[in-house]
Amino acid sequence: MSTSSNRKNTTHDLKELQHQVFICPISQQSNKYDDVYIDNANYSISNELDTGFDSQGIDCENYAVNDKNPFKTNSIHPDSEFINDLNHENKEQLNNAEERLRLNILRLIINLKSNNATETCIDICSKDLLDVLSEYKEVNTEVYFNNIRKTTATNAGRQKFISDHINVIQPKSIILGYSTIEQLETDGLSIIIDQKAYVFQGSLFLVCGDLLGLAQIHGFKCAFRQGWKPLFYCDVNRDGLRRINKGSDCQLRTLDKYEKNYMAIEFATGLEKTKLQKKFGIISYSPLRKIRNFDIFQQTAIDIMHVLLEGICQRELKLLFKQIHHEKFATLVSLSTMIRSFQYGSSESSPSNKFNLLSEENEVKFRLSASEMFTLIKYIPLVFYQARLLQSICTSSYWLSFLQLREIVSISFASEIDTTTIKQLEKLVTRYLITFDNAYGYVQRLPKHHLLVHLGDQMDRFGPLRFTSCMIFEKKHSFFKKMKYRNFRNIAVTLARRRQHYIAAQMYTSNNTSTSSFLYSGHKIQKVKELHSSAATQHHLLDSKRTLYETRQVTLFGITYAVGDVVLINDYIFPIDRVFGKILIVIVQDKVILLRLQLLQVISFNQQLCIYELCLLDCSVTKNIYDLKHIWPMRVLKISESLFVSLFPYGRTNLISIE
Repeated sequence: MSTSSNRKNTTHDLKELQHQVFICPISQQSNKYDDVYIDNANYSISNELDTGFDSQGIDCENYAVNDKNPFKTNSIHPDSEFINDLNHENKEQLNNAEERLRLNILRLIINLKSNNATETCIDICSKDLLDVLSEYKEVNTEVYFNNIRKTTATNAGRQKFISDHINVIQPKSIILGYSTIEQLETDGLSIIIDQKAYVFQGSLFLVCGDLLGLAQIHGFKCAFRQGWKPLFYCDVNRDGLRRINKGSDCQLRTLDKYEKNYMAIEFATGLEKTKLQKKFGIISYSPLRKIRNFDIFQQTAIDIMHVLLEGICQRELKLLFKQIHHEKFATLVSLSTMIRSFQYGSSESSPSNKFNLLSEENEVKFRLSASEMFTLIKYIPLVFYQARLLQSICTSSYWLSFLQLREIVSISFASEIDTTTIKQLEKLVTRYLITFDNAYGYVQRLPKHHLLVHLGDQMDRFGPLRFTSCMIFEKKHSFFKKMKYRNFRNIAVTLARRRQHYIAAQMYTSNNTSTSSFLYSGHKIQKVKELHSSAATQHHLLDSKRTLYETRQVTLFGITYAVGDVVLINDYIFPIDRVFGKILIVIVQDKVILLRLQLLQVISFNQQLCIYELCLLDCSVTKNIYDLKHIWPMRVLKISESLFVSLFPYGRTNLISIE
């Protein structure tokens, strides 16, 4: 792509970005909807102003600027009327054209600096900005920008300009190592908050990761299928792992025995040392043993994403599809079509249109990410029910094996648990391993199957398994995958610096003030419109003297509640008689967010689907969204005049087969 074409596209994007600076207000006489955001500090509705560039906006490879502003507005004029604006404090900021220009330039330079931009890149972007900002009549943009460009002609000049105009925070990086942990234990970490120094002391509490990484960091052999003792967690050989169905039957490694085994290896030489390494499965000494009171076995967590979604669930579905194809209930092509054509939720990571089941060397193969696998495991019963395939397989042992695994996944990713949850999980794992052996034979077990017997103990020690999972951390890899790199001499340092520059840019708001909520920008409420004051009678928390709004969707802490979704509205986390409500409308007034719900009656719990069958009732209630005990909304699916809701994930199971 030529430079001239890049400049043309850049100018267009910057104009669009400049137009979106001005947010269209909500009029009392208008019924139109506008997107607004809730401030995280006080949970009140406010319009969030973005007068600069997104930290990912400048791509130094092709000098293009990408518009990633999430706001949709109708106003493009800087002198827009602010009638009943939900946030009046930014009005003065918007009318100051010079301030807008300065903030735009600051954001540009920060982004260029974060991406190690060249002088040519800065010059091209500067020329494009001169064309775009010509609408600012109050400021002589050409003279103003030329002066700034001269000031920032060198690295030292750019650094001084940024330091004089905006205090970019450079976050302190903490690199895991013995010296760092030792310093954290003794001296602590000094942090200045509101001009006061605070010292925080601590130590390493937990290590989580994939099996290969954990085995390597602890110095064990990385041979899960061929190793004599493939799992560093257990002191059991490969054949023994396939026959253990309870955690109490497994012999775990201990620190005392680990130290003795390592000392024996350390003093051995030659062939004897190799034999001992193979016998004990230990190659080197774990560096984490240098940390005071750290137990590498009790403080190392099993990651349910790698074990379940990327391991056991993959094997289970491959065997299930192969069995259905072998018994001629459906072909691999028809199974692929069923999965692709199913109506998944719009916000869920569902299998793509290219999903396909292939048969290679008498094995079924397919590719899914962890989040896509989670969605598919959730909806497979309804996929087969909709395709009228369930009647042919519902009594088979391999279908029961899948349902039991599905319930294990549901409990493992639950946010709320109790002692009954732990007991049910342990019992469910035992029944699943027995059913799996009956359906496919124990030789089909993976080493990861054995780790299921230890999930109950881990849940008892650390709480819900979803909070010791790598899934949320690996999701952040998307930040680095979106970037382009030219220097691979030390890619780790490049990634760390760019991530810190991105966080530093996020720490400042549009009005040049620091913020502590850069990791979470606040609750989001989309498409609001004003309600009549008489609607305040629906709930005692509403004030008839203050403005009311209604919306069809609200997002709290990353969880989206939309009209048509179903929520569990009981006053207990694990009620015996569950009551569901379908969201009709969302009512908002300052900090108060209410759900108007139509009640749903439970007809039965379908054991063949592990799903509730419901019917609508002709009555409704109003529920405070913060009073929900089970926070996850659910989709209601209508199939053949029947309504189905899957309580997934959830810290209980109703499968009779485990009782």
